[in-house]
Amino acid sequence: MGLGSSVARNITIGFIPEKSHVFLDNYFNSLPLLEHMRKEKLYVTGTIRTDRIEKAPLKDLKKSPRGSIDVLRDQANGISIYRWHDNSQVTMATNRNDVLIDTKSKCQRYSSSSKGKIDVPQPSIIAEYNNSMGGVDLFDQFRATHRITIRSKKWY
Repeated sequence: MGLGSSVARNITIGFIPEKSHVFLDNYFNSLPLLEHMRKEKLYVTGTIRTDRIEKAPLKDLKKSPRGSIDVLRDQANGISIYRWHDNSQVTMATNRNDVLIDTKSKCQRYSSSSKGKIDVPQPSIIAEYNNSMGGVDLFDQFRATHRITIRSKKWY
């Protein structure tokens, strides 16, 4: 378990009641952390880096249409990995296994081809993560999508 995962583990164990749901950023989330938290009876959901999914055979959805979903489940450990194609690929991992995470919802996204908003299918686990994520992750998201380049010229 890496530094980010051990920080998340140490902060949550003993402070958060059992069967609570914790949402993590991709810096903290890993598969060993999900297994450990499941043993501690805590549900964890979060984005996960592709180098931390340990050779899970997820499909590359870059060329797939927007709203494409690929799901992998490990029944032994109770871990599910989702990959969803929005503007880019989003990879999520959770140790929560219930019927609600398999449902799909709709989200509205701008389409340049139709010059308007369209409905895109979205896994409900991603919608729940987006509703629950905190300020730091929102800042990272806005910084990535609304990058401003500042040019300056030296006048001396």
